[in-house]
Amino acid sequence: MGKPVAVLHWLLLTLGLAAAQAALLEKAEQTLPNWLTGIIAVAVFLFLIFIAFLVNKAWCETPR
Repeated sequence: MGKPVAVLHWLLLTLGLAAAQAALLEKAEQTLPNWLTGIIAVAVFLFLIFIAFLVNKAWCETPR
């Protein structure tokens, strides 16, 4: 892939992200309360840690 094509893809991705952010800002009044956002963030973080522990247990256990 040539450099002009890569620059074009980067530009399209950047414009797409900017458009998505603008659309999200228009719906700002429909956002979740801050306390609910925090609870969701903590729950997702704990779930990811749980998955990491499972992967560690499965791959790093010494065979008996």
